Amino acid sequence: MEIALWFIAGYITRGVIAALFKMGVGVTVVKMAEIRALELLARAEEHYYQSHGMLDLAAETANEKESIKVTKNLITSQHREWQDETVGMLREGMASYKTFVEWETWGEAMQYLTEVKKNERLSRLLTVKNRKE
Repeated sequence: MEIALWFIAGYITRGVIAALFKMGVGVTVVKMAEIRALELLARAEEHYYQSHGMLDLAAETANEKESIKVTKNLITSQHREWQDETVGMLREGMASYKTFVEWETWGEAMQYLTEVKKNERLSRLLTVKNRKE
């Protein structure tokens, strides 16, 4: 009888450990997807600022500063809406992993990405330094 109880306890323990392992793997996968999605959004942000620079150049050359200023204001307004919607959609897409998301706004998301990238670079530098020693 005692052996059967130990068997059941072992079986339950195995189930708990397997579930924790799956959850850990799931969190890792979701965090990697989160970082890659934020990288893509950061690239879109770069293109937004590049387009603003091009509009400034066009305004100077065509002498249409007022017209371009109105266009830039409209684009900026739409871009802010896009940022808010994008962050909301990405957070919603995290579903049951939302508790692991460390940001709520666009600015916080970009700051989080910056910190992750800094840590990755630091980790690579330390790895290369350790290999040389």
